[in-house]
Amino acid sequence: MNEIICQCSTFGLGNKLLFIASSMRVCELLNRPMIIQWDKSEHCDCLFNDLFEPIEGVKSIQKLPENLKTINEEAIVPQDIPEGQCVLSHTGFVHLQGEQKTFPNLSMYFNKIRPIKSIANDIDKIVGKHDFKNTVGLHYRGTDYGECPWKIRYFETCKATIQRFPNVKFFLAADNPEITNEFIEEFGDKIIVYPKTSWTEKLVDKWYPNCPIYRSQQCMAEATVDMWLLASCAVIVGGVGTFPACATKIKNAPLTSITMKNNILFLTYKQTEPYKVNSVNDVVNRIAKIIKPVV
Repeated sequence: MNEIICQCSTFGLGNKLLFIASSMRVCELLNRPMIIQWDKSEHCDCLFNDLFEPIEGVKSIQKLPENLKTINEEAIVPQDIPEGQCVLSHTGFVHLQGEQKTFPNLSMYFNKIRPIKSIANDIDKIVGKHDFKNTVGLHYRGTDYGECPWKIRYFETCKATIQRFPNVKFFLAADNPEITNEFIEEFGDKIIVYPKTSWTEKLVDKWYPNCPIYRSQQCMAEATVDMWLLASCAVIVGGVGTFPACATKIKNAPLTSITMKNNILFLTYKQTEPYKVNSVNDVVNRIAKIIKPVV
């Protein structure tokens, strides 16, 4: 038994999937079999197989075997991992020690992660109704990030894009119903949403950064639909976090991710380093190079 057990036990969907995809790459480079160990938690109250089909060549287990050595709890994985079964435990992206500090293209590994049939059917229903190749994806995260300070940037970007392309549509992936309703009230049928029945729940009186939260299995299934629909868009306008980062890597074709943090706009184009833009108009110019909505 020479497997590396990749333990993704904390945080939400984006962190877990980024860890799995990058661990697949690391195990491939080390020529070691991989096992996924995915715990239930308040952040993600479901198992891997509740959301995804088995990955070819990768086993999945629920409980971690006892008395195994944990080789690492950081992003950097040592090249000289000893023989025998061991545990790689981390949250998010991992890479081999000695590699250059560049973010590798993980699309080929994300392409091996496929939602179960019921989730895939919901994705296909929404994609079948709209022209996602010319749709701008919006990812809005508030909840455990507290009041989203860059909401005004989303609205400004949407308004400027509509002014340039009157028939453009936006797919919105949001983590609470209030902000979803705000976007729909502001932009009407310009907004495409996947109708949810379960949302991120706070375990305290109010939202604040890193506050305790709970996400049910249904919530995670609907988040998976949102992530794959974002990945189907031509361009993604997103906030901080691994969720929009994963969406840019699900499809083989490179997408564009525009990240807005602390009211400063950053743009990641075709999975390269972040590129700072100076205005919403600059963002729209970038979007215009990718989408071609019928005017």
